[in-house]
Parts: sequence; C-alpha cells; structure tokens
Amino acid sequence: LASHYRDELRQTMQRDTGWELLTFLNYVATCYPDPGWMDEMLSASERRKILAFSWAHRREHSPYLKGYLALTLKRMGRGQDAALVWDSVMDAARTSDEQGTFWAPEDRSWLWYKDTIETHALALRTLAELDAQDPRRHGLVQWLLLNKKLNQWKSTRATSEVIYALTHYLQAEGQLGG
Repeated sequence: LASHYRDELRQTMQRDTGWELLTFLNYVATCYPDPGWMDEMLSASERRKILAFSWAHRREHSPYLKGYLALTLKRMGRGQDAALVWDSVMDAARTSDEQGTFWAPEDRSWLWYKDTIETHALALRTLAELDAQDPRRHGLVQWLLLNKKLNQWKSTRATSEVIYALTHYLQAEGQLGG
C-alpha cells in the first residue's frame, strides 16, 4: 500500500480526488502503532499529509469513512478533531425504543464505504474507542441484532465486521469470560 501511495495515490491528492481510499489507508496504518511493525512503510510525514488531505474532505465523507477518520485523528493525537468529526456523525443518528440507534440508509450503499451494516458495526467500534460510556452504544447493538433478525447481513464481510464489533462491545461491557 505504501508503494501504491507513492506511485499513484499522491497524484490523486494533487488532483484532489481519492480521499476515500487515502482515509482508509491512513486508518489501517494507525492499527499498527509500533513503527517496527510497518518497517516505516509510510513515514510520519506522509501520514500527516494524508491526514491533512482527509481532514480537508471530512464533510464529503460518508459516516463510515468519518468513523475511520475519527479513529485516525484520535490515534494520531488529535482527539478534539476526532470528537468533532464523530459528533457530526452521531448528531445525524436517530434513536428509538423499538429500533435502537441508526441512520437512514445511504444512497449507493453498494459502495464499500457506504454499506449500512458495516457503517453501524464501525460506529459501534468507534464509540467504544472514542467514548466507551456513550449510552447510544446499546442502541447500535440493538439495531444490528434486530436488523439480522428481520433482514439479512448481505455479505460475509458485513457479518464479520458485526461480530468483531460485538466482541469488542461485549468485552468493554465485561460480558466475555476471562
């Protein structure tokens, strides 16, 4: 990915396009906080440039990408900016006793960065990292499980994202065994 960034993605930044993939790329890099794990594939300077580019396009991001951006911002030491981005996502959420916490389905939800199920799963993980005590976390779990019961999770990727998010949720709630 680092060589792809150097060969092609930097050019997309110059053309002011491709922020979706660059936001995701930077998020993935933050999943490996020890520089030794990546052998300095993406330098700190490159990651800051990517983050500045993603930040400039934050209003154009889908809620899914805003989750990635918020996590990246927090992990790169910009907690206030992370809260600002994530609050804009959660402000658009609705909560009801019957359905839990949810957003209206995205237009073009077939795009990888607009999938409804994966967006809700990432929202649960993002809340767990940014504000583990936010009461809306319970509503996100309710919506995910209700959606599975009444509909279907359309892919193994969506299913695995939900299971991953639910595992983190249960661990944070102290509901997983030792």
